[in-house]
Amino acid sequence: MKSDVVYTLRARAQDRAGNYSSIIDSITFTYDIDIPTVTISKPLNNVHYSTFKLSTPIAGTSGDSGVNPTGVSTVTVAIRDVDGGANVWFNGTSFVSAGGALWLGINGGTVSDWKYYSSTLTFTNDHRYEVHAKSQDNAGNTSIEQSVTFKYDVIKPTTTIKLPAPGYVTSLTLITGTADDDPMSSYNFESGLGTWTVTIAIKQTDTLWWDGDAFSGPDPVYFECQNDTNTTIWQYNTSGIGFLTSKSYRIISRATDLASNAEFGTLEVDIPSGVGITINFDNDQPTAKVTFPQGPMVSSYNVTAMTVIKGTSIDNTSGVKQVKIIFKRSGAAGGEEHVYWDGLYPGDFSSGIKRIIIPDNTGYLYLSSWTINCPELLSNRLFRVWVEVFDNAGNKLEISDSDITSNLAPSQRVDFRYDNDVPTTILTKPTPNTAVPYILTTVSGTALDGIGSAGIAEGMGKVRLWLNRSGGDYFNGITWQIGRVFLEPEDVTVIDETYKRYRWIKSIADWAWEDGYQYGAITRAEDLAGNIGAEVTNYFIIDFTTPTTKVIIPENNSWIKNISVLSGTADDSVENLRGYSESGRTYESNIKIVGVSLQRLSDNKWFSGTDFGPSEP
Repeated sequence: MKSDVVYTLRARAQDRAGNYSSIIDSITFTYDIDIPTVTISKPLNNVHYSTFKLSTPIAGTSGDSGVNPTGVSTVTVAIRDVDGGANVWFNGTSFVSAGGALWLGINGGTVSDWKYYSSTLTFTNDHRYEVHAKSQDNAGNTSIEQSVTFKYDVIKPTTTIKLPAPGYVTSLTLITGTADDDPMSSYNFESGLGTWTVTIAIKQTDTLWWDGDAFSGPDPVYFECQNDTNTTIWQYNTSGIGFLTSKSYRIISRATDLASNAEFGTLEVDIPSGVGITINFDNDQPTAKVTFPQGPMVSSYNVTAMTVIKGTSIDNTSGVKQVKIIFKRSGAAGGEEHVYWDGLYPGDFSSGIKRIIIPDNTGYLYLSSWTINCPELLSNRLFRVWVEVFDNAGNKLEISDSDITSNLAPSQRVDFRYDNDVPTTILTKPTPNTAVPYILTTVSGTALDGIGSAGIAEGMGKVRLWLNRSGGDYFNGITWQIGRVFLEPEDVTVIDETYKRYRWIKSIADWAWEDGYQYGAITRAEDLAGNIGAEVTNYFIIDFTTPTTKVIIPENNSWIKNISVLSGTADDSVENLRGYSESGRTYESNIKIVGVSLQRLSDNKWFSGTDFGPSEP
């Protein structure tokens, strides 16, 4: 017989006289000699587990192959404590010594996706366990037994911080320490640590936890350290963290082993007392900076904006005693002049580095800021301002003369350009005072700010265009309306960096242009110093109307005996040709020239001006 085939068996009897029974007994059965299958999906083989990972102790699948299988009827499991003694098996209640495997029926899921639960199934730390599984089909065939081995680890790892030591530090770029899952070497099957399983959290004690951007996390945010599993030494680079002088910080290290045992919980309340270290970050150097003009990029200002120079000066320990500024002017067209303001006379710039003392010379020094009136400045020049600060304890932040001469020390310097001249604009497309016989797709032009000027911002925003037409309407980008509205060019690009000349382009919808109107393109530019140029209006005409001509002499189909003059009319007037009646729709380019050609029909010759000879007009 063939496996997985259904057979029918019939039986009847015959007596010695040759009579057959009238009732035939019949049965049907399936012949199945194929073994079923079984798999274990949890726990995984050769993996460490703990109470955190082993929430569903045992699970798997089974199946019965073939075209007409009888199906799996039962799945059983057996659990062995490898390190609990010889032949220690779980009997459904506890682990006991037995002569062999104790098979237990599954009690969850289905036979095809089975699970085994037991509230009394507990595991012992540092032990290995085997899980066996087998299935049986309805024909009594038993699967090949499957098994996995896992290690059970519920001991938490430990960490220590070695560097920095508790107390004051003046700089901190690296935190180091040790981590171990078996510091006393008392276990055989600890899961160990990975290169990624040690983490660190840092709190500014008067505020919150570092979250990667700022000290703003309400609970610890743990960041992965680089852990060397061979030496048990870990390290974390803190160069991206902005430690502040005179602030205290708590540093917490936390490890999680490969069985998911964590040293402690992730919340601040989970951190045990005495864990971690506290440091005081204090190098006591005062700080100062220029806050106006603004940096660090070169800003531009005009006479209205540039009235004072101001900044901050802070020392949280002994307080600020004195601030000094160095105010340098460059030469024309970007060259170096190396002249400095003396702080005494408004426009007195002379050679030799001069340090203006605040508040001794001029200006005002407050608790955490300073200010000084701006001197008279030359337009279209670059200026540089440095700031130095000194506290009452003698700590100072200075800039060397060589750095000032070489325009260095950018962290203590702000560069700005003074520009009190207005930019100008020119329309280049279409050409002003012309007639355009086609649909314009763009209107473009140039803007000029001059040598040494602030320049005009590239992109959008600083060149404006108003488009109006005869009749008084303005184009708003979609339709014509009553009332002025500006259009912003979508592309402003520098074409001459020295003279600060820019090309601007504005796309205009084709429906904006209508025949018979005069259009005005009003342009204006604003430079980066805030100077607004005068509005410039350029006019042009849109003329789509084809002019017409009419021959008056001679008349059509007339008889003449001689002729000395050909005459007629030409008209380009949109009022006559188009019949426009809208207000302001009365503009056209007018007739430029009229051409006449004369053909002799008898031989199809054309008049050349002297005789009939050419075959083409």
